Amino acid sequence: MSNKTVGAFAALTALALLTGCASKGPTIVGPSIEEVYSGVTQQGARDTVRLVREGLQAQAAAGTSDPVIPIRQPETVMPIWIPPYIDKATGRRVDGHWQYAVIKESQWQLDY
Repeated sequence: MSNKTVGAFAALTALALLTGCASKGPTIVGPSIEEVYSGVTQQGARDTVRLVREGLQAQAAAGTSDPVIPIRQPETVMPIWIPPYIDKATGRRVDGHWQYAVIKESQWQLDY
């Protein structure tokens, strides 16, 4: 083997070893994305009610000492991925697409 071949082999080996080390990221242990989302949305609803109450009390609404503004919680929608397929009846290719299903209807915010 020539010196160029050995040098090239050594350089490629070192590069392969270094890229293997650089690709491993830190391991982060914490709450799941579902737990984070649930906590944020619940806290957001409570904060919204609190801010609306504070705003109404500052405005001194006539007729009541504790005004209430109804707050509506939006519906919960679940995205469903439909992968690409060929329609057996027509032979046409249907691209992959998203469908959305309502899994929880909208409702009034009552627990404030």
